Amino acid sequence: MNTQEFIDLLEDAGLETRSYSGRGMFGKECVSFNVEHDKLIGEVAAVVEVASINYQAETVSELVKMLKRARTDSMGRDGLVVYWPSMEWPKADAA
Repeated sequence: MNTQEFIDLLEDAGLETRSYSGRGMFGKECVSFNVEHDKLIGEVAAVVEVASINYQAETVSELVKMLKRARTDSMGRDGLVVYWPSMEWPKADAA
């Protein structure tokens, strides 16, 4: 699964993706989304549910593997950022 497909899956489930540079990434930006602490499990379940309806089993299997590799950083009372250092944020095409 490439980065854009992964972003599309997350966004199909209603998540707002964004770029994020986590601990030890030295400015490298990756795919992430923010979520409230108590809603993380529900959001992950929604992603898998949408994928199981809209995508082939192979894609769902890849998605589950990607979700298992997620990292999180606390954003204090504002929740968590969930991110994937291996999924580099797409660079904007030069005009």
